[in-house]
Amino acid sequence: MTADLSAMLHDTGRAGVYGLSLPTSMLAAAARHEGFRYIEMDLAEVSDKQGLLDTLARRLEFPEWFGDNWDALEDCLMDLSWLDAPGYVIVLRDCDELIEQNPDDFIVAIEVFDGAAAFWHETGHPFWVFVGCADPGEFELPLLSA
Repeated sequence: MTADLSAMLHDTGRAGVYGLSLPTSMLAAAARHEGFRYIEMDLAEVSDKQGLLDTLARRLEFPEWFGDNWDALEDCLMDLSWLDAPGYVIVLRDCDELIEQNPDDFIVAIEVFDGAAAFWHETGHPFWVFVGCADPGEFELPLLSA
C-alpha cells in the first residue's frame, strides 16, 4: 500500500482536501519517500480562526509578512517558496474543537486549502491536506482510496 500511496501522491488531479482515513505514519513515510514536505499538526487546542492561523503560521514557517487573515493564508499557501519541495502533504489532526466552536472558520479554512490545492495542481505540484476529527458532523470530507 505504501508504494501505491507514494505513486498516488504525485497525482495532482487527485490532490486536494480529504478526511484523514490513513495512518499518519503511512502518509509520512510515503510523502518523505517521494521527497515531499510532510507537515503534521495537532489542532486539539485550536478553537478559532486566530488559533488556527497562529498554528499554521508556526508549523508552516510562514514569513514575517504573514498578515494573520484568510487572504494572507491563501497567499502563503500559494507560495511556500521557503519550503521548496516537489509536493506537500499537510495533516491537520484533532479538528473537533474548531468544528464545534467555530464551524464557519473551519469552512473558510477548508475552502482556502482547496483553492491552494487547485493552484498547485496548475503548477504541477501535488498539494494534499488531510483533516482528522472524531466527528466531522456536516463537514464530512472525501476519503482517499487507492
